[in-house]
Amino acid sequence: MLGRVIDRDRPNRSELAVELFTEAMIVLVRNVRSGRLTELSARLDTYLNAVGRNLYLKLKRRDREQYREAKELPAPLVTPEYEVDGDVVRKLLYARMRQLGTRCRQLLSHFYFLELDWETIANILGYKNAASAKNNKAKCMVRLRALYGISK
Repeated sequence: MLGRVIDRDRPNRSELAVELFTEAMIVLVRNVRSGRLTELSARLDTYLNAVGRNLYLKLKRRDREQYREAKELPAPLVTPEYEVDGDVVRKLLYARMRQLGTRCRQLLSHFYFLELDWETIANILGYKNAASAKNNKAKCMVRLRALYGISK
């Protein structure tokens, strides 16, 4: 049901629905533990869908804000004396990485940022072997390029 709320043109729509549902479950547990939720006035699935919808709308607002910020950035110049601001690039990359989904984000982060070897990545993320991790990394990179509008 939560999948209907998510925009049809959104990449990784089914993964996002699963992530939002998981976050909604976490919100439910926190609200029950804190005493904020003692009794439901609707069915549990209705409550979870409403929480998931609110989380998705919050995500869309954040994406719009990041898009506005990115739009305000000066167009990159292709000159040798031009230096790219690392913070701006990092923010844009993190915004795109969040759209990839947890699995791809972890895989790419372990490889590029933590610079782990393939065997270690395979063990940490539960892949059958290093070749499987490499193959999934290639698929994640295709999805990341698609988010940037780059085709190989």
